[in-house]
Amino acid sequence: MECNKVLLDSVNKTVQKNMGKAIIALLVVIICTSVIAPVALVSAMVGGASFFSVLMLLLCVSVSCMLFLGFAILLSRFYRNQQAVLGYIFVPFKDIKRMGSVALLFSAGITIISLIVTVVGMSVYLPEGLAGLKDIENILPSLMKIMPLLSVICILIFIFLVVFPNIFVWLVLIDNPEISAFEALKESFLLAKGKRIRLLGFLLQCGGWWLLAGCLALAVTICFALFFTPLLANEFANSVFSFVSLLCDGIYFIGLYTAVIKIITGVVAFYDELKSDLEPKQEKSEEIYLLEE
Repeated sequence: MECNKVLLDSVNKTVQKNMGKAIIALLVVIICTSVIAPVALVSAMVGGASFFSVLMLLLCVSVSCMLFLGFAILLSRFYRNQQAVLGYIFVPFKDIKRMGSVALLFSAGITIISLIVTVVGMSVYLPEGLAGLKDIENILPSLMKIMPLLSVICILIFIFLVVFPNIFVWLVLIDNPEISAFEALKESFLLAKGKRIRLLGFLLQCGGWWLLAGCLALAVTICFALFFTPLLANEFANSVFSFVSLLCDGIYFIGLYTAVIKIITGVVAFYDELKSDLEPKQEKSEEIYLLEE
């Protein structure tokens, strides 16, 4: 397998060449998910913990996951120098059985993790624990302060428990249209076996300074929300906080979303290199089998 530097150079060249198209595609995905999100929120508020509201939530999250899978497929076509148009974002909806199964797995994972983290976080942080939820109007400011932190915790757990073990599944699906979602999950897991530490290091390299800048901006925003909120009664402090918050939001958006584009492209590069390493071995084993016959 080629060294990380060679792969990283190929990722950077692809991203530089296609950054404009990738940003437009990402904005389309963000706009679509922004339209879907209120539907899930309204159904949750109206239905509470009913079966219908949970089903609607899973459906909305699954659709969002499929859009991000489509975005990843578009980036893979950029890296492989294949024809790539904006419509590839919606390719997963044409393969609803297999891509939908994977999206449902991811959406169930993030939903369950979010529920557990939110319940635990509120029970620890709120003065009266979960019992304080009865007085929702009074504790709403406290909830809003910890929500960014809880969101980060949810995303990190989701990435390491659900996404990372199945990180190649979407590539396996598009390269092997004849196999099922379960078979793709199995192959994805086996492909990454023994290489996950190197893969993690490589993807962090792909994110680079963009990832670091986005994470630092997010950390500053969370710290301000948790520790400096009482000072906002002062007009000067409030204006400073607003300026810092706006600046951090801009850095966060540019940094993390640029890092996401580079990291997804890095996943494609790593996967293609793994496959190219396996092909000679597979051909050699076939030759040996034919000779034995």
